[in-house]
Amino acid sequence: MLKTSEMLDATTEFRKNGFNHQDAATLGTLAAQFQNVSDEAISASDSASFIISQMIAFGVEADKASTIIDSVFVG
Repeated sequence: MLKTSEMLDATTEFRKNGFNHQDAATLGTLAAQFQNVSDEAISASDSASFIISQMIAFGVEADKASTIIDSVFVG
């Protein structure tokens, strides 16, 4: 179950990294979902940091960020 506080933590990380409000909210939800389906020991904030680093490394735009998560679980 996604917690509001987790989504807020993740969204804050995206805002700190320069994403606009809309993208940060969408990416925050994605990060919280990733945190929820992966190891519970990872925080939503750490999940956001992972997504950000992958977006930068592979030049992935915010609207395609879900492909990062898909790749983690498929690959």
